Amino acid sequence: MSEAQERRKAEAWETHHKESQEKSVKELQEMKRRLDTLDPSSPEYAALKVKYDEQYQAAEDFFMKYYES
Repeated sequence: MSEAQERRKAEAWETHHKESQEKSVKELQEMKRRLDTLDPSSPEYAALKVKYDEQYQAAEDFFMKYYES
């Protein structure tokens, strides 16, 4: 990949992907804080944990695809 292509890739990350992922990261952080306050044996914890795990995996997949490309 040429230097210009690398630069464009970095700029695309900064403008589009970073902005779109910042919201997801904040949501994950809020979910994690909420999980830390709940009783691990409660149904609410279980439901939120499933949602957190799914969103975390999606974010991880996104970042891995970006860095591999």
